Amino acid sequence: MFGNPEVLSGAIWIPLLLAVLGGFVAGWLIWGRRARPARAVSRDETSRLRAAPGQCETGCDACRLRIAALEADLVAETARADRLAAEIAAAAGMAVSGLAAGEPEPDPEPAPVPPIPSAPISVMSMPEAPAVPADPPAVAAPPEDPATDTGKKPQGLVAPRDGQADDLKRIKGIGPKLEQLCHHLGYFHFDQIAAWTPAEIAWVDQNLEGFRGRATRDEWVAQARVLAVGMLPRPG
Repeated sequence: MFGNPEVLSGAIWIPLLLAVLGGFVAGWLIWGRRARPARAVSRDETSRLRAAPGQCETGCDACRLRIAALEADLVAETARADRLAAEIAAAAGMAVSGLAAGEPEPDPEPAPVPPIPSAPISVMSMPEAPAVPADPPAVAAPPEDPATDTGKKPQGLVAPRDGQADDLKRIKGIGPKLEQLCHHLGYFHFDQIAAWTPAEIAWVDQNLEGFRGRATRDEWVAQARVLAVGMLPRPG
C-alpha cells in the first residue's frame, strides 16, 4: 500500500481538501452569524434616521398650526380691546358734552301738602292794630365826619431818602404790586407808615385800588413800627 507513491499522494490530498472545505464552512458559519446582528442594527438605525426628517417636519407643521392659532387669538383680543376703548371714549365724550351743555337735572317731585283744615275766624278774637300817628316826628341824622369817611391823606415823599427805599414787602400783606402802589402814593419807608393816624389809615384803605382795607386788616402800622426800629415783625 505504501509502496505506490501515487496511491499515497491521492490518499493525502483528499483529507486535506476535506479539511479546507470544513474550515471554509466553519468560518462562514461563525463570521456570518456575527455579522448579521450588526447589519440588522445598522439597517434599523438607517431606517430610523430616514424617518426622522419626516417626524421633524410633522412636528414643525403642528407648531406652525399652534402659532397660527395663537396669532388669531391675539388679533381677536386686540380688536376686542380696541372696541372696548372706543366705547369708553364715546361714553366719556358724552358725559363731558352733557356737562358742558349744562343740562339741568330733573327737579324732584314736590311733596304733597296736607290740606289745611278750615276753621271759622272770629272777628272779635283778632287784636286791634295800634294807632299810627299821621306824621311821625323826623329824627335828625348825625353829622357825617369827613375824617372817618374818606380820611386824610398821609404826607408822602417824591422819592426815597438817599435814593434807597425800605423793603416794604417785609410787612405782612404787602407784595410786589402793593409795594409799587405805595411808592406811587409816596410811601417808601417804614417810619412813614408807622406815623399814620387812624384818619390817614382810612384814607390809605380807600385809595389802595384793588386792595382796599388791607392796611387795617393786615395791621401795617403796627408792623412798620417794629421794623422802623430795626426789629423783626411779630409772628403771624
